[in-house]
Amino acid sequence: MALNIVSSKVSDIRVPTSDSLLGSDPFHKKPNYSCVYTTIELSNGVSGNSVCFTSGAGNDWIAYGVKDILKLLKKYDFNEFTDYYEKEMGTCLKKRIISFHQLIDRDILADIKEKSNNIEDSFSTNNNRDINIDTGYLTQHNIVLASAKQMPHKVSIGKGYFGDVVLTYSNNNYYHYFKTFMDHKSDKVKDIYKKIR
Repeated sequence: MALNIVSSKVSDIRVPTSDSLLGSDPFHKKPNYSCVYTTIELSNGVSGNSVCFTSGAGNDWIAYGVKDILKLLKKYDFNEFTDYYEKEMGTCLKKRIISFHQLIDRDILADIKEKSNNIEDSFSTNNNRDINIDTGYLTQHNIVLASAKQMPHKVSIGKGYFGDVVLTYSNNNYYHYFKTFMDHKSDKVKDIYKKIR
């Protein structure tokens, strides 16, 4: 059964803490309490809320970014690709692709994977993970994810981890391999990566 976002609301909230009751924005630079508050409701009736706090200036840009991401996810079926994690984490799982503006040195991917595994462990209950974090990087030419599982198509990146080239980029499009995860084979995910790129 398809699991989709049926409604969402993104609010740019500025709490007027200044003497003149002005919320903070690019013209009022003193950082007041500001946040982007997002509510999402899924087709199965489950709803969730997210709060992203900012120092005020630029709060509207965060709101625009969240709205853009929601547009990409409008027709996304969260149950479309796999039930691989259901035994460990339960049903109605959600997937998020998060990118950072800050560039990294590719040589530290093993360190990043080690830290993300520690985060997963800290959110585990009875040796079952509540979250799964796939760390990686996007270059002009490909997308590489870090993995703890050795396979013939993966290469060592150190510390017992392996680099998995899940997509390559050529002629304005992403191309997958026979071992690429099902979600990364979809046009929906490829379109998200194109926008990030």
